[in-house]
Amino acid sequence: MSKGKFKEALNILGKYHANGNEDDDLVVYEFNEMKTAIEAEAAAAAGISYLSFFKTKGNRKRLYLLVCIGFYSQWVGNGVISYYLPQILATIGITSATAQTGVNGGLSIFSWFAGESSSARSETPS
Repeated sequence: MSKGKFKEALNILGKYHANGNEDDDLVVYEFNEMKTAIEAEAAAAAGISYLSFFKTKGNRKRLYLLVCIGFYSQWVGNGVISYYLPQILATIGITSATAQTGVNGGLSIFSWFAGESSSARSETPS
């Protein structure tokens, strides 16, 4: 439909949703809904590009936050800790697989609680 092939789209909807009946109420409803959604998306996307990030001070701030969140989420150490955890535990004397699995599970649960508590604080109205 986004390429203007409305008759083909109607044929496919009729074939799979109404045994070939293109005049079925469901087919007509779905067709109109899809057409409206495609038109709305095209209208919303018109005139928008990646340059929009730099046009206003607010958008530049949003872009900065997006970049920082991605960067810092990679550099806080979670990936490094989870990758090297078995070697770190072996270095401090925890060599059994069961004990290492317990430490890893405990660390995961702690991280989950920490994440939940920080998100709960950020969602609390001030």
